[in-house]
Amino acid sequence: MALAPKELIEIVEKGNVDEVREYLAAHSTPVDAVDQDGMSLLMHASFKSKADVCKLLVARKADVNCVVPENGYTALMFAAVAGSTDCVRILLEAGSNASKLNSINRTAAQLAAFVGNGAVAMTINCFFPRSSLDYYSVPHGVEKQAKLPPYVVPSLHDLLNSANIHPVHILLYLQANAELLHESSKISPVIDLLVEKQFKEAHSEVLSVKFHLIASVLKFATTSSSGSAGSNLDSRIKYLLQFREQDGFPLNLDSFLRQSIREYPYHQCQLIAPAVRAITNINMTPGTYAKGGPTTLKVLHSILFGIQL
Repeated sequence: MALAPKELIEIVEKGNVDEVREYLAAHSTPVDAVDQDGMSLLMHASFKSKADVCKLLVARKADVNCVVPENGYTALMFAAVAGSTDCVRILLEAGSNASKLNSINRTAAQLAAFVGNGAVAMTINCFFPRSSLDYYSVPHGVEKQAKLPPYVVPSLHDLLNSANIHPVHILLYLQANAELLHESSKISPVIDLLVEKQFKEAHSEVLSVKFHLIASVLKFATTSSSGSAGSNLDSRIKYLLQFREQDGFPLNLDSFLRQSIREYPYHQCQLIAPAVRAITNINMTPGTYAKGGPTTLKVLHSILFGIQL
């Protein structure tokens, strides 16, 4: 592996994309050159949270899965420890292996959680590549038209990658991205396919359950009723935000999420059993809820992402 000049490493760590581009153009240094410890240019950019430089190096085909020989760290692990959500997303979209283990058998998500970067850990655990959604936006085989209209892919992809599973957040997102509501009859079957595929083929129970929750909210948002789409969404949001008078328990929200979990089609999912047990143990008796106490949303968030709300 070629040795990276110290001058180039310093330019990369400063984060000036133009300087990095000019240096690479003027010299013959390979994009995967490393320092004396085996850290690549991409690793340095990731550790310093220089997203624009990461994007440039990835565009120049830098190896996103190379490792430091001594400790097994990847660029994704450096970005995770640094707490750079932007760098993490760039690396994941470029094909970085989130399952790779370092020398102490920790993944990038586990390292992020260990140093307190919960948002980064959730970003990694929730990641769903754009290419997997693009697949449904073109016809295949005997199909005369694609399952998914191409123009909804960007907003739908952002929704599927979100780590916020609160139904009200999802409803507000749908309200801001009306194309998802207009095309819900085409989107819902695709999400159902993803729920199945993530569970049976990708072996990602987290994504399977999360996608099911999103599908449940989309169905809830598009259930026919009188009035305009906007007013219907507003009424649904208000419904979910109603709290029990006696103690402030989010009864409607809790009931909605419980029903969604009941409808999840793969009861053999290892995440479902502990979720059901924890949800069942929530005391639903009026007047017993204490502010900050357990709710179904908190249980799901903890089980899916390993982080307490």
